Amino acid sequence: MLINRTYRTYYQDYYYITDGITNKGGDDESSESSESVGNTSSSTSSSSSEGHTSSSNSSSSSSSEGYTTSSSSSSGVAGISATGGDSIYTISGYKVHEFTTTGAATFTITGGSGTVEYLVVAGGGSGGGADVSVPDGSGGGGAGGMKTGSSVLGAGSYTVTVGAGAAGRAGLSGLKGSDSVFDTVTSEGGGFGGGEFADNGGDGGSGGGCSGNSPAVPGSATVGQGNDGGTRIGQHGTGGGGAGATGGIPANAGGVGGIGVASDITGASVFYAGGGGGGGAAPGFLGGVGGNGGGGAGGDYAEAGFDATANTGGAGGGCGDSGSSNFAGGDGGSGIVIIRYKL
Repeated sequence: MLINRTYRTYYQDYYYITDGITNKGGDDESSESSESVGNTSSSTSSSSSEGHTSSSNSSSSSSSEGYTTSSSSSSGVAGISATGGDSIYTISGYKVHEFTTTGAATFTITGGSGTVEYLVVAGGGSGGGADVSVPDGSGGGGAGGMKTGSSVLGAGSYTVTVGAGAAGRAGLSGLKGSDSVFDTVTSEGGGFGGGEFADNGGDGGSGGGCSGNSPAVPGSATVGQGNDGGTRIGQHGTGGGGAGATGGIPANAGGVGGIGVASDITGASVFYAGGGGGGGAAPGFLGGVGGNGGGGAGGDYAEAGFDATANTGGAGGGCGDSGSSNFAGGDGGSGIVIIRYKL
């Protein structure tokens, strides 16, 4: 696999600039919930000249920028007291719990009750691999499904699962990403990118792109979580779907990955769930850029697909036409679960 290349934006994003693509490369006390989707470190006091503080067991901290960070698993605030997460910090009047390690975990409200907001992004699918026997590009993977919303919760423990991104495979279609979960909310893993040998894209949170070899067709998205992979035209691989847009249709290069959707749940606007770019077919042709939101770029002719960014739910890029070697599609990015509540 190769690391996502961001420099490709500068000479290839003119193909689809209007799409906004900018980078290549449990619940006993629950009484009410609502959701929407993107589609549509020990001291008791510390400070820092850089404007933030960190502690391993923080009880109070301050900074000139108004936020604090902590690697402790606990926090206490008026209204809700809760534990759980790889990172806990306070910003703009909210306590935020980020879960970034793949696998199962627990968010526990130890006292109080109230409204919590959440972002749940599944692992991205991997891009399609290349087969020396076929002169076509492979499809980009589909982004992990993305869900946002809020729930009213009381004291108790709530399941959290961060889905892993799928690994790319040489000479074969990619694999589907793993689901992410918070309590009763599940986001589906992204669909795989179709391999070079006329392989279809896989269904998932967002659908995977397909091979440029007829009669391949793209994968379909889960309703309310993402978008379909791009439609095949010619020999280039199509782009995988993203949370914000369908995967790109090739135009003298691999199809671009569908753009993701931005969330400000952490206090900053961050894009998640970008689709993987499709692979280029024939010498001189380029792979498609990955969708903004961590999507990996598609490989150029005779080049492997590029990996997605971890903890974005972005998808891996598809391989370019393999030439004389089998290549693997890019790996999908792991998902993420973020929970916050007002102080």
